[in-house]
Order: sequence, then C-alpha cells, then structure tokens
Amino acid sequence: MMRIVGIAGHARAGKDTVAQWLVRNRGALRFSFASPIKAALGRLFGIQPSVWDGPEKECPLPHLGKSPRELAQTLGTEWGRNLVHQDVWVLAARRVFENAFVLDDQIVAIPDVRFENEAAFVRERGVILHLYRDAADGRVGLVGHESERGVQPAPEDIMISNNGTIDELHEKLEHLFPASTLTF
Repeated sequence: MMRIVGIAGHARAGKDTVAQWLVRNRGALRFSFASPIKAALGRLFGIQPSVWDGPEKECPLPHLGKSPRELAQTLGTEWGRNLVHQDVWVLAARRVFENAFVLDDQIVAIPDVRFENEAAFVRERGVILHLYRDAADGRVGLVGHESERGVQPAPEDIMISNNGTIDELHEKLEHLFPASTLTF
C-alpha cells in the first residue's frame, strides 16, 4: 500500500526541505496539492517552475503587482476552494492517485498540507508531520490568509521542532524514517 507523508507548517518552516530529504534518502515520490495551481499560473503568466523553489515567489510581478505566492493563495483558496468546491484540490489529488502508477510500498511526500480536508486525505493514507520553526510565523504572501493558518495537530501526528541546522533536521528525519523500517 502506498504511504503518504504529509508535511504541514507555516511558510519557511522547512516543508520542502523535508520532502527533498524523503525523495533523496527514502526514494519517495513528491506530490503537491498546489501542482495544478502552479501549472495554471505558469500558463497564464509565464511563471517558471523554478520560481516556486526560491525567494522569487515572494516578489511581486511587475505587470500584476502581486507575488506568485499571493496569486497561488487566491487562485487556490478564493477561486478553487470558495467558488468551485471546498474539496477541489483533494478531489484532484484523489484522481491523480487513482490514475497513477504507484508501487504498493511507495512513499509519497506532500509538502503543502494546508487545510483540514487535505490533512484528512493524508491521514487516511499515511501520516502528517508538523514542522515548527520560530522564524516561520506565516508573515509572507497575504498575511493572515486562510491558507497560512495551518492544520490542527491530531494525536497520531508527528511534531518536529526545526530551529536548528539542516543537518540537525536531517538527523531527526533519520530517526523518524529509518531506512530499514518504513511502516506507519
């Protein structure tokens, strides 16, 4: 059975770093609830995929006056969740997983679990890892936006404080996800 590791936390808490570690060190596939949003913004405004991995995602586009992050927040939430369907991105994810070739023992890392319905989707198929970092206070993009409020931890979720170095984070991940026993 495919196992999902959903990663929740404020912007800049280290969610992408954890997903990258799982891909490199545990052979995980990477999936994102925001993939269709980013693809649409790329087609509409020419935002290159590399923008999403760097600080440029916080810089307003000259012709729009909004940053790629702000565009993604409003397209994903105000349009997608509020106007189309509350579960639009979960339904899209379910469709991808139903049609994808994923090995039974495959790990899938999802570094953008932002809403309770997304967390429920992940918990049915795996585990949520909550990352906390003092410097990650959600003050990027549209401050106070619904997509930056986070997911409430459940008793079965895993909590990680990420206030140290990247090496210290990697060490914590080694203990949580040992190469020899990946069961959850």
